[in-house]
Amino acid sequence: MEQRPLYEMVADSIRKLLIQNHLQEGEILPGEFELMKEYGVGRETIRRALKILVEEGLIIRRPGKGTKVCRRIKPDNIEKVVSFSSEIMKLGMVPSTKIKFIRLIQADEKLAALLSVKAGHEIVSIRRICYADDISLAIEEGFIDKAILNNFKKEDFFGSIYQTLTLKYGLIYAKMSQSIASVILDQTMADELECHQMSAFELSRTIYNEASKPFYFLRFFIRGDLYTMDSEIKF
Repeated sequence: MEQRPLYEMVADSIRKLLIQNHLQEGEILPGEFELMKEYGVGRETIRRALKILVEEGLIIRRPGKGTKVCRRIKPDNIEKVVSFSSEIMKLGMVPSTKIKFIRLIQADEKLAALLSVKAGHEIVSIRRICYADDISLAIEEGFIDKAILNNFKKEDFFGSIYQTLTLKYGLIYAKMSQSIASVILDQTMADELECHQMSAFELSRTIYNEASKPFYFLRFFIRGDLYTMDSEIKF
């Protein structure tokens, strides 16, 4: 089984302390050498872990002043709806992801129709494993129209995709369509989620810009033994 990068594991550990309020706003984190000793890793691993947390808005680094815990940035109303990590946090669990790949593909007929592009159009394909408290919960597949990503870089998508698309690339989430289906995990997916073949939710979402043009299609395959979907309808 593929081992997660050490810097992601260190970031997960510190993030858990932050989310569970073991580290308070304004508190100074231990220095790089102390963290290196605590986690038994090198300086570059610590720096990459802290960079993830800076990009998530959990900490701020100031030369000569150390690393300070930020007031946690609450997801905005849109992110609460579109971000699977926000749903995990609502359950009181710590979300994290593991990137399987980020690569460029050519859209087949089905994907081209979903994104309103021609077959063969260049698409950014992202596959991640979503975790809740270190438990593999879902597989996320994302497909983004590369034409809207000016100066696309793979490393831009190592953190929150929502924040990357809105803050880095200036895209506006204007509308979302969603569908939910019941499926059976195939063996490859079961292996990725470290479980046996079982029923799962397939949650598909299409994100549109202000011109009602779809630019991002994503779907989650969520383990049926660990997750339930609840909704409230008001009249």
